[in-house]
Amino acid sequence: MAIMNTLTKARRFTRVAAAVSAAALLAGSITSTATAQPPPGTPIPNAAAPTKGPLKGLSLDEIDNTVGTIEAIVDVVGSWIGPKPPPSPQFGYAESRGFDMQMHQSLGAKLPKVNVLVDGRFTAEQVPQRMGNWLNQVRKHGGTVSECVMTENRSILFFLQLIMRVIAAVDTWLMYQPAGAYTAVLLVNEQGHQVKNVIFVEKTQPQMTCPGGATPTLVP
Repeated sequence: MAIMNTLTKARRFTRVAAAVSAAALLAGSITSTATAQPPPGTPIPNAAAPTKGPLKGLSLDEIDNTVGTIEAIVDVVGSWIGPKPPPSPQFGYAESRGFDMQMHQSLGAKLPKVNVLVDGRFTAEQVPQRMGNWLNQVRKHGGTVSECVMTENRSILFFLQLIMRVIAAVDTWLMYQPAGAYTAVLLVNEQGHQVKNVIFVEKTQPQMTCPGGATPTLVP
């Protein structure tokens, strides 16, 4: 039985390797045919389609799409037969296929708990599609997706922050307390209302009038 399992695995690996080789050969053939062409998306005046080779009759857009498809196939196959990340009970969220593979490996290892660190990168109302795909699979297979509202952890850091806020409030009060005994008048130009001067007048003094004798207009 062990020998049969080994032969079966060997046949599967051989088929995958053959598929990858064929894809690589086709990609190489496409690349060599399109070597003389500018990068995809560059306008090419009066460009002619290949008249010979495996891409005979294909337009340049079709060649670009074919190359992109082959490269995508090679990337996908390579990610499955290449080295994979080890299972981990905790890792960060990322918008990449590498994150999907890390999820696959960690959940596939049947770890008791897998903690994905998001750190506020999205909200419960706006879950990105990549994470949504994993949550949808949980629901699809009979699992539940729920949420917990976290309360602030009143640790030493919380009290330090509270102390800093109190100190900042006292500092502000001490700094700006003398302004309470004054009124202020802004002198602005007629065009654009650009401020030229800010004049503070002590409240016990006669209130200032504008140049020319007009009464200052209150600024809300």
